[in-house]
This record gives sequence, C-alpha cells and structure tokens, in this order.
Amino acid sequence: MIRAALPLALAALPALAAPTGEVRLVSVVTGEPEPILAATLDANRRAACLSTPLSLALLSETYRIADDARPTPAALPCFDAARLSADLAEGRAVAFLSDPGPGPLRLVAVYPDGRAYAWQQPHLTEK
Repeated sequence: MIRAALPLALAALPALAAPTGEVRLVSVVTGEPEPILAATLDANRRAACLSTPLSLALLSETYRIADDARPTPAALPCFDAARLSADLAEGRAVAFLSDPGPGPLRLVAVYPDGRAYAWQQPHLTEK
C-alpha cells in the first residue's frame, strides 16, 4: 500500500472529508478506482479543493489520465474552472479519471505542487 512507503508525517495528513468520501483515481493496471492520499481543503457536492503529497510522476505512471477534462464552475472560492481549464490546456496541471461509472464523470486535476481539484462533468456523449 502507498501509505506504508510514505514518511510518517505524510501518513498523518487528515483524511478526505468531502461529501463523496475518499479521493479515488482509476488504476492503469486494474481499471478500478483506488484511494489516494489526499486532504480536503474545501468541498461541496459537485467539487472539491484538495492537496496531495503524491508526485505527478507517480500519479501519471499509476493512474489513468483524462484527456477530455472540462472543469465546470463550482460554488467554491478555491475552485476557478477557467484557470484550471487553461492550466490543463497548457500542461501546468494533469487531470485523472476518478470515477468512470454511470452518471457524471468524476475527475481530479493535480498540479506539481500538490494542489488538486476534483469535479464532475458529463460524459462526452451526454449534453
């Protein structure tokens, strides 16, 4: 498990308190969502502002990247969908698939400094 390999200080980070539960990303190996180490800074039912000690290199090798990420506005002061969209387009952040199940897609974008933002968006075939 990833937590065992992390220094004790990182393992002591608070658990995610978002209404949707823990933060999960889809594994490239199993195709299933797996929990990651993350702390919630602010959240509502549709979005969350997070932090993670996990590096983009580790995340990119382990979890499925979402090329079709389209952040949607959220009623959170920490969540700027326009800035996040621009940063994703310019490669300053990377989006990962969190939940590919029925209903809206759940995505998490991560910056190199550990800032992360989660949101829901319709599948590309939905309008």
